[in-house]
Amino acid sequence: MLKKAVFALLLLSIALPVTVMAATVSLPKTGQTASYSTGDDGALQRGVAWPGTRFSATTNTVTDNLTGLVWTKDANLPAATKTWQQALDYVTSMNAG
Repeated sequence: MLKKAVFALLLLSIALPVTVMAATVSLPKTGQTASYSTGDDGALQRGVAWPGTRFSATTNTVTDNLTGLVWTKDANLPAATKTWQQALDYVTSMNAG
């Protein structure tokens, strides 16, 4: 009986996180217009439309308006190793402008 209970708990601990983490994703359109086979991207044209302006730039960063990713404009970042707190402080100073 104990083995069955342990097995059931193990099975639930494996199965539940998978179902909780499974969610829909808004993928962007690929931009493919030619269709080579039924059901490919060119035929279906599915996905989130790209924003009118794909990238926007501020003084220190470039933002991808489709994905929300942000990059620094300055490629000469400090090469020194940083602690976690120093890295957070550096990002805070970058976000301040």
